[in-house]
Amino acid sequence: MDVRVIGAIAACSALAACSANIHQSDQVVLNEKARDEESLEAKKPTYAGHILNCQQSLGHHLSEEEYECPIGGEKFMSLTLGTHSTYGRHLDWEPVSYMEFPAPLPVCPSNGFVIYKKIFSEDELRILGAAIKSPEYMKEFKDKNASYFLFGRLLEIIGNPDEYDLWWVFLNSTWEADQCGAKKYSRYALKTIDHARNALTQYHETDDEYWMLNIIIPNLYRRIGDFEFAKSWLEKLGARRPGDDVGDREFFNLAFMLLEQAIERRDQSQIAIEPPAGSPPEAE
Repeated sequence: MDVRVIGAIAACSALAACSANIHQSDQVVLNEKARDEESLEAKKPTYAGHILNCQQSLGHHLSEEEYECPIGGEKFMSLTLGTHSTYGRHLDWEPVSYMEFPAPLPVCPSNGFVIYKKIFSEDELRILGAAIKSPEYMKEFKDKNASYFLFGRLLEIIGNPDEYDLWWVFLNSTWEADQCGAKKYSRYALKTIDHARNALTQYHETDDEYWMLNIIIPNLYRRIGDFEFAKSWLEKLGARRPGDDVGDREFFNLAFMLLEQAIERRDQSQIAIEPPAGSPPEAE
């Protein structure tokens, strides 16, 4: 995996070591209409108008850099992640920080090519060149989707030969959409859930990823307003929770508690995995 993508993943979580059909209720569609696109208009950046992006340069944390498109040689500006700090994670595993994640991947303005690594072979450029000209990808690019969503769609079209964790790629796109308050969030969340459910079959209760996905999936249902399905997902887990053989057992249990409480109060907001205010300090 390319260092740029690895860096974005590492920044998000040290836990991210990274078939069933998606439940799509009418409630999801109704909640999608509730997203306020005026916030997207208010947050438009000074560049990258060809993709869904609401980030601005932030000094040495997030700086503008010139890129050259591997196909066509077009030069353009995009953001590059620099030095930064994170202080934890949210229920969707986005880092808690003074800045937003992820930094958008560079997307060539003229043809939609996603620069997700530094060097591409001739065969890769041939395959990707054909993919960006396909009607299905051209539509996604024309619709001004987020950089990680475009990246994920390209991988799907070419068959994901390098076996990227597609659920993780699409999860990053939900963070991008959330930054903009965009209606596309629901679509991105459902796409993430689809791949996450498939990935879940690879893990067992002794794996951190098993519990991570069992938090992320119902949390995404919660974020799009499908509280009943989020609740039913947790009910199927029942009393099962991480055992002593799981490294971050207390962290996962805290996440489950916060998720259950958010579902109960029908809260769709972003929630950090941290003890509620006023909680007694842990005994030493």
